[in-house]
Amino acid sequence: MKLPWANLEGPARMLSICAAVFLVSGGLCGIQWAVASGSSSFGQALVGLFMVTGLAELVAMAISLVGMAVAIILWIAGAIYDRASGPSDRTQKLFDTSDEPKLPPEP
Repeated sequence: MKLPWANLEGPARMLSICAAVFLVSGGLCGIQWAVASGSSSFGQALVGLFMVTGLAELVAMAISLVGMAVAIILWIAGAIYDRASGPSDRTQKLFDTSDEPKLPPEP
């Protein structure tokens, strides 16, 4: 299985990982809220467990949000530094824009 951020480097990789963690944690928080707010006795019995895991997900969301902000700041700072230091042939691309066809690797 190939991860979506396998070809990325530096701030682009950090940003995509933090965004994935943020989205998954947010989705799980929503599911837990829906289960915990249920009026059934089964939902009420799991409220204590959902509070602990929900807090862990909120912490993960907060850390990934800070990580995304740091990645964006580093990306902008890197672009400013690269522009100020003159022309360079090391350009980081978020998306591949080549016109070459994408073929699967041969076994």
